[in-house]
Amino acid sequence: LISDVGHYPFAGGVLKVSKEIANEQMLMAKHIAYIQAQEASTSFVFRSAIPGDKILLPGFCGRKKLSDFWIDLRVPVFLRKKAKVLCNQQGEILWIAGFRFSSLASIHHALPQKEMWRFEITPGSFFDDFVFDIDRKYDTSDW
Repeated sequence: LISDVGHYPFAGGVLKVSKEIANEQMLMAKHIAYIQAQEASTSFVFRSAIPGDKILLPGFCGRKKLSDFWIDLRVPVFLRKKAKVLCNQQGEILWIAGFRFSSLASIHHALPQKEMWRFEITPGSFFDDFVFDIDRKYDTSDW
């Protein structure tokens, strides 16, 4: 459970959590996510992906199962097992770490001068293995 700023170690890296004021220089990256701080009591869960997980993707009508997401991108099974997700208190996925953001976590919904949570995965074995070009379809010859 993440309810404050700090460093949260996990197998393969560290999740750094901080708060910042929203501005136009904020950019989402594969290893960084910004979530608008709705209320002071907001807490998050950073966990492994589990069967049945669904995410609301930008431009996609409805929620998509993570298993379908992995298949569409042809992500190898050994990487799927390493996947970490950031969820809100209701269990909704906000970010597939190193991959994609939910439309619930879009920085474009942030209001100027509002407080934002910043989540960053430090480079390490998890990040090196897991992050790859999401705009490219992979086939078995790539791994």
